[in-house]
Amino acid sequence: MIDFGLSTSIGYSDSKFADPDYDESGNRQSWMNPWFTTYLAYPYENPDEWFNGDNPTLLTKYLHRKKGLLRLVGSAYVNVNITDWLRFKTNFGMDYYGRKTTTTLDREHPKAVSNHGYMSQATSDMRRYTWTNTLNMMKTFNDIHSLSGVVGFELYDGVYSGFNQTGYDLDPFMSDSPAGIGDKTGSSDNPPTIGGSKTHSNLMSFFTQWNYTLKDRYNFSASVRYDESSKFLGSNKGAAFWSAGVAWTISNEDFMSRFEKINQLKLRASYGTTGNQDGISDFGSFNGYTKTSYNGQSGYYHSILGNADLKWETSGQFDLGMDLRMFDNRLNVSADFYIKNTQDLLMDKKISQTSGFSEIKTNAGSIRNTGIELSISGTPVRTADFEWNIGANINVSSTN
Repeated sequence: MIDFGLSTSIGYSDSKFADPDYDESGNRQSWMNPWFTTYLAYPYENPDEWFNGDNPTLLTKYLHRKKGLLRLVGSAYVNVNITDWLRFKTNFGMDYYGRKTTTTLDREHPKAVSNHGYMSQATSDMRRYTWTNTLNMMKTFNDIHSLSGVVGFELYDGVYSGFNQTGYDLDPFMSDSPAGIGDKTGSSDNPPTIGGSKTHSNLMSFFTQWNYTLKDRYNFSASVRYDESSKFLGSNKGAAFWSAGVAWTISNEDFMSRFEKINQLKLRASYGTTGNQDGISDFGSFNGYTKTSYNGQSGYYHSILGNADLKWETSGQFDLGMDLRMFDNRLNVSADFYIKNTQDLLMDKKISQTSGFSEIKTNAGSIRNTGIELSISGTPVRTADFEWNIGANINVSSTN
């Protein structure tokens, strides 16, 4: 049997503002409090000249900013039931947004004396695609053996691009259109400025995970995955990670039948490794160059110091835990002890500035986390019309 599905979500917003945008640090580019002029300005002062030419009256009259955002999220899947215990599924997902921001400062604004007003447009779009293929198996043998597993392959691809341009010498009759920009060739004292950026990354993964349960009492689990990222170079692109775990449901043993108040008692232990690549940018392993000009000649300068030896940040964690449920599941207790070691931390390392740079991204240092977690919840009162639940959590940890 084959079944398929499609899910989409589309949204669009259009906003208009009468205040400045934010800079890269998240601060207002000009004034902070739009209402302080009410308390500080004198009645005889001209708002077109007060506070260095920037106040709510001026901005409402002469500065216009609007932003449009389109967001599209969608996915499609196909399920193929090969047998009653074997199933294949492929899923394709997409996440897209496109943003356009237009800012106009009329030439009548006091701060536009030198450039006669400007129009600035910034566009950006982000596209992320994920394609996942899995083969799932779930089967019970002789009523006491239960085996389930998945084998999969996944591809991720993400692209971000941005473009910005600013033109000056606005025509007062066409200030809301790019056609109103006076100098389009760069021959005046206020030439237009243009910039942009683009970044791209992808990730390829192979994975498998299996669970085996015997007599609904003894559980064994294991998983292996291999990830290969475009953020790294050469043999450092790929890394393998794995995990293994065991669990014993003691409450399902025959000798536990005399403990009627215990609904579940389980002991579990596991160890697994994971990887992290979020600590670097898409091209953090590469040397970066920026276009510039010197003495009228165009060229490039070394702007980003790459590190071809960068590799995955890895963590290994051991867990030992216990779960207890009693009194018709009205009392629940969960206790865990863990040790987590993280190696090859992705971090910025200070270097001599004689190199032309102050730091370099590298794998350096390690962290060891140990801790105990205790969670208790219960239902002291439960009736047909009322239920009272309480809970508490305790976490004691140390980091070295």
